[in-house]
Amino acid sequence: MPIMRIKVVTDSTCNLPYQLIEKHNISIVDLKIIIDGKVFKDSDIGLNEVVEAIKSNRDIKTSQPAVEDFMNVYKKVLEEYDHVISIHLSSKTSGTINAASLAAKTLNVEDRVTIFDSKLTSLAMGFIVLKACELIDKNLDINVIKKEIERYANSIEAYFLVGDLSSLVKGGRVSKLKGNIANFLKVKPIFTAIDGEIDIFKVTLGQKRGIAEMMKLVKERKDKLRDRLLGIVYLNTERIVEKFIKEFGNELKYFTVPTVPSLAVHAGTELFVIIMSLEG
Repeated sequence: MPIMRIKVVTDSTCNLPYQLIEKHNISIVDLKIIIDGKVFKDSDIGLNEVVEAIKSNRDIKTSQPAVEDFMNVYKKVLEEYDHVISIHLSSKTSGTINAASLAAKTLNVEDRVTIFDSKLTSLAMGFIVLKACELIDKNLDINVIKKEIERYANSIEAYFLVGDLSSLVKGGRVSKLKGNIANFLKVKPIFTAIDGEIDIFKVTLGQKRGIAEMMKLVKERKDKLRDRLLGIVYLNTERIVEKFIKEFGNELKYFTVPTVPSLAVHAGTELFVIIMSLEG
């Protein structure tokens, strides 16, 4: 029986460096960023430009890929491959999954496209994408690959801090009530993803204590960290990245990347994220 040729498709929020995208031959579908009515692809705009737009209080928002964007990618990929595994950010925070599903249905290729809701985003989703590529390289059966992706996705924990909550509230990722309470009490929530939605994991008094709590999370989990690998995503928080690397040193390996522009739109001008895949 011939080996099934499978290719991974994902969206631009995966936060993977270009070199890894090229190495694993991953197809990327861009989200879009709209600033004062002008539309940019996620890959065509600089992170600094987005940060400056936020600071200047310009009208800035994101938009999911169009159905046609997915159709174009699927058509091209399926000319060469037997099957697509399409991994995307949480359906509870974006309509990207719906657009991908409609594209597969419109092309009548639903039997050749597996659409996977990561229930995450950023490098947490990027880790799932890399796991899918690893499984494909082992020439495993497609059903085994699907089950292993699901299992791996369930092993991932992600926690993050932002500079302030205004962008999260504006984008609807955090309720206005929670944002107002946090700002009034001058507290610094640590956020996590629960079943595809952003939720408050713990409320701390100020950034310093928030960082300390996140370090504690890593200390409690480091012996269960798969491959001793800690994922870190940052935006104007390089000093915190340095603190973590100094704290854990050679005990861990680090995968550090700046955030992508589309995620900065919702996170604001400062972001620090830790991502862990846990054994067992």
